[in-house]
Amino acid sequence: SIRRSSFDIFRQTMARICRRSLRIRGLPLFSLGHPWSSVVNAEGKLALSLFEPRFVEAAGKLLPPSADARSAARFGYAESYPPRERSAGVLANIEDHRWIEEGHEEFVAGYGSDPQVQVLANNGGRFRILKVREE
Repeated sequence: SIRRSSFDIFRQTMARICRRSLRIRGLPLFSLGHPWSSVVNAEGKLALSLFEPRFVEAAGKLLPPSADARSAARFGYAESYPPRERSAGVLANIEDHRWIEEGHEEFVAGYGSDPQVQVLANNGGRFRILKVREE
């Protein structure tokens, strides 16, 4: 029988703790049903215009009211639609956003008069979805 050294046990325990510390709970997920590489621009950034009320509401929880306010807003971009456990995704770090009011030339009609939002995000690293829940 092979006996494990205390160093091996310590190393495995620390690895479990480190992996747990990387988990992000309650990360909002968004998906277009395509891999990140096929939905980003030439600079590798994802540009979204959010006008459906459920997405605008989710953005409102993440973003400050103006782009001038600095925040560490982020969301998960799931590469599968609908997002499912054990599928892959990208942590999207929001680097810029702007709220669009009714009457603006880029405002999408037909979704009410509430503000809409445009978001620009970059790749913050890949992840695996551990659990999915709906709100």
